[in-house]
Amino acid sequence: MPRIFSGQRLRDARIAANLPLEYVALAVGRSAHSVRGYELGRTRPSSATVGLLADLLGLAIDDLFDEATDPTEDQERAALVASIVAAAPLPTVAQRDRIARLLTFRASASTGGGRDAA
Repeated sequence: MPRIFSGQRLRDARIAANLPLEYVALAVGRSAHSVRGYELGRTRPSSATVGLLADLLGLAIDDLFDEATDPTEDQERAALVASIVAAAPLPTVAQRDRIARLLTFRASASTGGGRDAA
């Protein structure tokens, strides 16, 4: 089952480490607004930012993820694949590999193409 970034786990770890939101934001090179968005589940950090957060909080990267239980994620992924298939001729091997990487990255690390909201 896919794993999904957990803003609640991030918040719990930050509070347990007694670190202010602003400090965490500064330490990982993001705005406090962005980090708050991660904690509230409004946005998801990039994989690089997840690594920085885990290092800062003394956690394994996996400690910031939960099992995905939201069926809409699978529906969104299926709709994306269906729209790609319907809109274009069969992709080349390189295109299929890129699509697979993008879908895996999106499902496991972030929304919005893997970019942090700044």
